[in-house]
Amino acid sequence: MFEEVFYQAIPKENELNAVFMIRYVIDMLRSQKVQHRQGVLRLISELRKIIENLYEIIIHKPDVFSRPQFINDNIDDEDYRAQFLEYLHFDIPIKPKRIHVYPRATNSIKVLTEFTPMTHLMILLFKDEVTDEISHLLRAFTLHLNYQLPRTNVDPEYSAMFQETQLKILNFVCLIVKPNQNVCLRCLSNNFITVENF
Repeated sequence: MFEEVFYQAIPKENELNAVFMIRYVIDMLRSQKVQHRQGVLRLISELRKIIENLYEIIIHKPDVFSRPQFINDNIDDEDYRAQFLEYLHFDIPIKPKRIHVYPRATNSIKVLTEFTPMTHLMILLFKDEVTDEISHLLRAFTLHLNYQLPRTNVDPEYSAMFQETQLKILNFVCLIVKPNQNVCLRCLSNNFITVENF
């Protein structure tokens, strides 16, 4: 029961908590201590939806890669904080309040970065049960791999984090398609991958 509630809570958390919880799931998968298989399988489906939603956001709102300005005078205004979180995709320190604001897990690029090692372990442990989901995941990951950052108004820190995410996704894809080494070589040489490769 606890495991199922734990898995269901991850997409509802903020980035900091979600990353910690995903890493905990990774440790459970590595030690093969997962007892609620259906719960962890539903989690991969929920996180796949986050990946697809994030792509829609960055395509239609490229300004997510510019650093947002938080108005300190409105920090106690609940409506303002909720509105701010709607378009926040990277954590941001608020000065001089000395607090840190984290995006929702559903909006977080960092959660996307943490997702790939967990997915790889799920494939190793639950190969037959995740086959259909992995097919959808690869297509979602492909969209992120092919995305090119805007040329202007991009925060260097955000840019570096997103490119690190793309690299982790590429490594994951190459692990999945490892039997076909030519595909991986094309991925690495062209920094480009298409769904047809799968």
